[in-house]
Parts: sequence; C-alpha cells; structure tokens
Amino acid sequence: ATLIPQDETNEGAAKASRSLRERIHTFSTWYEHPVAAKVAKPTKKLSQHEVRLSELEWIESKLKDQLFDPNGTRDLDDVQEELASVQRDIRKCKGWTSLFRK
Repeated sequence: ATLIPQDETNEGAAKASRSLRERIHTFSTWYEHPVAAKVAKPTKKLSQHEVRLSELEWIESKLKDQLFDPNGTRDLDDVQEELASVQRDIRKCKGWTSLFRK
C-alpha cells in the first residue's frame, strides 16, 4: 500500500471541504413547517349528523363528476340510481326545515 504524502494541497483541499460542509446545510422536506401550520385555528366539533351530511354531499359531488365524465367506465344508469339515492338521503338528513333556510 502506498501512502499519499500530506502536502499543502491536500491539506488545503481538506480545509476547503470542511469549510464548505460547515456552510452548507441541507434539510429534508420533512422538516418544512409552513406558517399556516403554526397558526392553530380553533376547531368546532362536528356532530355525527353534520359528519354524515358532509359525507353524503361529498359522495354526491363525486357521483356528479362520474356522471358527466366522458371517459367514465361505470354504467350511467347505476350512477344515476346511486345519485338519486344519495340525494334522497341528503334531503332526509337536512329535514323539512331546510326548505325555509336560504
């Protein structure tokens, strides 16, 4: 095995390398903390009824997307039946008092 002599050029390169490593810091994106995440907003606890209504409205929007999607693979009759069923459930969830709210 040959030993490489330590001369000024190798020491200079080692110092430059150390200096560069000390100045450069890399962080993973896992350590990213956006400003919005730091601001804690008070959250309202939703009732089971509100959660179910929100879920049904989300399903309704997805079914409407599927209904008007030109590349959709589902049978349109099935989508329309499921959409009608979900809309019926939404009306049941909202109750008759929703007719007076605008």
